[in-house]
Amino acid sequence: LNSFTKVSTNALRSTSSLNRSTTRFRSRSRPFPAPHASAVMAAAFFPLSSRGTVLTRSCVPLRRLLSAAAHDRRLEAPDLKVSFAHCVDLVKGADRPAYLTGLLLPEEVKLSYFALRGLNIETGKIKDLRSRSEHNPQKAKMQWWSEAVALCFDKRDGLLSSDGSIDLDAKYSQFRHPVVVCLSAAMEGGPTLTRRLFEIMMFERTQNLDVQQYSKMQECVSHGQHVHGTLLKLHCESLNVMDDEVDVVCDHLGVGIHIAKSLKFISELKAANEMVIPSEVAREAGMTADMIPPPRKEGEGEVEGSVAPQLQSAIFTLACEGKEHTDQARERFMNLDSAMQNKVACVLREGVEATRVYESLEETDFARVKGETFATSLPILMAKNRLLMRPPF
Repeated sequence: LNSFTKVSTNALRSTSSLNRSTTRFRSRSRPFPAPHASAVMAAAFFPLSSRGTVLTRSCVPLRRLLSAAAHDRRLEAPDLKVSFAHCVDLVKGADRPAYLTGLLLPEEVKLSYFALRGLNIETGKIKDLRSRSEHNPQKAKMQWWSEAVALCFDKRDGLLSSDGSIDLDAKYSQFRHPVVVCLSAAMEGGPTLTRRLFEIMMFERTQNLDVQQYSKMQECVSHGQHVHGTLLKLHCESLNVMDDEVDVVCDHLGVGIHIAKSLKFISELKAANEMVIPSEVAREAGMTADMIPPPRKEGEGEVEGSVAPQLQSAIFTLACEGKEHTDQARERFMNLDSAMQNKVACVLREGVEATRVYESLEETDFARVKGETFATSLPILMAKNRLLMRPPF
């Protein structure tokens, strides 16, 4: 309560005082830019009524959360139940922040959420495929998934079979994949999902197959918007939310999440011959790929040692871009009406990961991200946000 009173008092000061007193980064040798005054004011006076139902699910026992979609009657079908379990396990192993976010969702949207996340993981890992022949398995696999998404929409719209005489599972191999099974069921039994959003995401994934390094910062921002931002928009649609202001929040937060993930796994991506720092940023900082340290081995602790100042400068530039978009998403979110905030907050909690990554980078003077950032911080951050009446990310 004392902390909240202090924040509220600071919010009443002038704009110049706000920028001096509320920024947490002044003592750092390489601070982030100070937050805009309007963002600080919004954070201090976030209305209590708009937080009433957002974080109440944190009190639900874990065993109940783990019984994902227990009240969704669509999952009573044996085949769909097995496919849904596959999607949950897939997300749990490949994207833990998304998995933890999914556990806190309302029961009726978990099928759609984990199906979309499964699709995102399956299409995202296609870039890791390598071929020793002239045949390109990456584009062939991406084409397979693009056709699978199109078939799901055609099935929903009744364009595949009008009389039900055709066995779709036998005719189309896509309908035997667990992720496609869940995606098709989510489209048929849930809110309407926009086909154009899927096309944007799949097109961006296809265009990115041959990209080993972005040439400009804008290309990195565009990828985050078209993949992660579009994915968040689809999650909002699963909640029957189609709003232009919410779309802007998703776009900004998608960029922040993309850059945070890239910086968190910068060493692992370097080992896979991917350079997350755009070439124009690397050139301005004078860094090379050899300056990126190798990834830590499993079970290995934090690696001590100096990091090249050119690498720190490049990471700082990219992190500032990502944090700016995350701050913009937070400010836009708090400008929504309270009913809309309560409705979409549950699918935006993945932004916690981006927030923690940027904080961790600052703590190490933009040298590395320290350890696990989401699993350990989610319960603490949710309790803190509820006490101080802050956004979910």
